[in-house]
Amino acid sequence: MTENIKKRIISVFSAASLLIGSLGLFACTGVSDVVTEPETTVETVETYVLDIADASTPFSVIRPDNCSSEITELFTELNRTLRDFVGNTLTVATDWLQPGKEPAEYEILVGRTNRPETEEALHAIRNTEWTCRVVGRKIVLAGATDAGTAEAVKYFTEVLLPSGTAFTSLMSHTGKLDYPISSVSVNGKNISDYTLCSESGTAFSSSAEFLKNFLETEAASVLGKGSIKDEIPGRIIVSSTGADGKKLGYDDTQIFFKNGCLYISGGSKWSVDAAVNVFISDCLSSSGDISLEFTEGQIFRSLLMPERDAYIKDPSLMPVHWAGLWAPSDELIDYGAKIDCLMAVNKDHIFTVSHRADYLYYPENSIEAMISVWAMGGDCVEIDIHYTRDGVPVVMHDATLTRTTDFAAKAGKNGLPLSNKISDWTLAQLRELRLLEGAGGTSAAVTPYLIPTLEESLIAAKGRFFIILDKANEWRYVDYEGLQPNSAPNYIFPYMQSTGNFESVLISYGTLDTTPAGTLDASEALKIQKYVYDKTGEKMYFYLRGWTTRSTADPYAKTLKKSSLTNSAILVNGAFDPTNSSVLTQIKSLVKNNPDCMFGGWTIDTNGYDCEKYWDVMYGAGLRSIMTNRMFYLVQYAGGVLAG
Repeated sequence: MTENIKKRIISVFSAASLLIGSLGLFACTGVSDVVTEPETTVETVETYVLDIADASTPFSVIRPDNCSSEITELFTELNRTLRDFVGNTLTVATDWLQPGKEPAEYEILVGRTNRPETEEALHAIRNTEWTCRVVGRKIVLAGATDAGTAEAVKYFTEVLLPSGTAFTSLMSHTGKLDYPISSVSVNGKNISDYTLCSESGTAFSSSAEFLKNFLETEAASVLGKGSIKDEIPGRIIVSSTGADGKKLGYDDTQIFFKNGCLYISGGSKWSVDAAVNVFISDCLSSSGDISLEFTEGQIFRSLLMPERDAYIKDPSLMPVHWAGLWAPSDELIDYGAKIDCLMAVNKDHIFTVSHRADYLYYPENSIEAMISVWAMGGDCVEIDIHYTRDGVPVVMHDATLTRTTDFAAKAGKNGLPLSNKISDWTLAQLRELRLLEGAGGTSAAVTPYLIPTLEESLIAAKGRFFIILDKANEWRYVDYEGLQPNSAPNYIFPYMQSTGNFESVLISYGTLDTTPAGTLDASEALKIQKYVYDKTGEKMYFYLRGWTTRSTADPYAKTLKKSSLTNSAILVNGAFDPTNSSVLTQIKSLVKNNPDCMFGGWTIDTNGYDCEKYWDVMYGAGLRSIMTNRMFYLVQYAGGVLAG
C-alpha cells in the first residue's frame, strides 16, 4: 500500500471534514481549472431573470432532509453568506413536504434534494462534476458527491454572488473535480451501479458509510442504498456473516464474493471497520482505473482470530483492529533497534511507550492491547500489577474490578465473590469475567477478552517489546533485603525465570515523590540488575524516573553510566510540559551533559500536549522516548522521524 493511500484512509477514518477536503485536498487548484465556460443555449422561449433579493418573489433555501453532516454545515454557512447579500428575506428548510403540500415556487436547492429540478441538473453532469444552474424557477447548486456540492456552493458564493443577486434562466456553470481514482469496476460493472447494504446497528452502518465516503471522495462513485435482506446480485454488503453463512467471531474479518454480491464482513464494530479498511487498502490503493475481478465463492481476504494461547506465544498470529490503516516499517518492529535506542546508540529512533497499552483499539492493560502496540511498531507498554487471592500477579490498573470488567453483571453469581477487590478473587474466578472496551466505564461494551497475567505478558513480550511495571506498592523486583521496603513482598523475578524473559522488564522506578522513602536511588536500582545477573547471567535495562527540579536526573544518569551493565535511560520529570521554556532549557543541558543516556518524557496527564506538535518540541529538546495515551499516532510520528 502506498504512503498516499495510507494517509487518505486515515484521513477519512479520523472523520476529516469532507467540506474541508472538497475545498482543499480534493479540489482543483483554482476555479479557472475546474469551471468550463458558461454554456449558452439559444432558447425558443422568452428568457427570464430570478432575483433572490426581490421580496416579490420570495426564495427558500432547501437542503436534503437526510444528508451528511458535511452538507448540513455547508448549508448553514451558505445561509450566513446569503444573509450578507440579501438580508433576511430568505426562508430555510429541508426538502421534506407534508402530504399534499407543494414546494415553494422559488427555491435555491443545495445538494441531492428530492426536487425534480435537482434530478434534472444532476442528470446533465457526470460523477466527477458539479453545477450551478437555473432550472425552472429554481437555482440548483449540486454535485454528484458531497465534495462536488461543496465546490458548487463555493463557486456560487465566491464568484456568482459578488457579481449580483439576479440570475438569468440561461445560467449554467459546470465544473470538474480531479480524483485520485478515475473509475472502479467490479466484475466489469461500474461500482456506482452497485447497491450498498449494511446490517442494522451503528457499527455496520458507520462502516458502510465510511466506505461510501471514501469512494465518493476518491473516485466520485455514488453508491445506492438497499436492504441487506435482499441478496440480489450487484450488491456490496457490509455484515457480520462469513462465507459459510455463520456469524463471524469478534475479531474475525472476511471479504468474499457470493451469489453475485461482494461481502465485507467482521464480527464486531472493530473488525468490520478493519474489513472495510483492508478492502480499501488492498483493492483501492492505486490511482487511475481500478478493475476488480471476483469469482463466485471466492474468499478474497480472511483474518481469523486463533486460540488465545497461540497468539500470546506468537503475537504475529493476531489480526489487529487497525488493519489496513497503518503498516510499520521494519525498523520500527526490529527488536535490535529498540535496544539501540535504549542504549543511546541510535539517536534517531524514538522509544515509544504506550500508557496502559493500546486502549484506543482494545481494553486497557489487556494482552491484546499489548500485542497491538508491538504490531504497530511500538517499543514498550506501561502496565499495572495486582495480586489475586491465590497469589497470581494479574494486569489491571485499578485494585478493583468495577471500571474495566463486567463485574457488575456477574458478582455474587455462580459462586463468584461479591467483593470488587482483585485480592478477593482467585485467578480461576477472574477468568469468568470479561474486559470492557477501551478505558471501561458503565457505557463501555463487553468484549471476549480476559484479564491477563504477568506471565502471559512476559511470554508475548519476549524478544519483541519492553514492559514498565506500575503499582510498585504491590510487588518487588527481587528478594533482596532493603530494596523497595514499602512494597508488598510479592516478587516479579520468579515469573521472569518461568518465562525465560528477564530483558523485557525495565527497572523503571526512581523518584516517586519528595520523601526519602519515595526515592529509589540509582545505586539501589543497580543492585536489582546485579541480583538478576548473578542468578541468571541475564542483563536487565533501566528506565529510571528522575527530576531536573529535584536534582536526581543528572546523578541517576552519571551513576548508571559508570556502573550499569547496560544503559542509563531516564524518564524525566513525570508529566512533561513542553511549553515550559525553563524546563526545556534544563532538558537540553541534561542531554548535552550526558550524551550516552537516553532521556524521555510523558504527556499522558496533559492531553492537550499529547500530540504531534509537542512531540516535535520534545524531540527537538533531545528527548528520545515519549510515553503517550495515543500510541497509534505516536508510532506514525516516530516512523516519520525515521523516514526523515
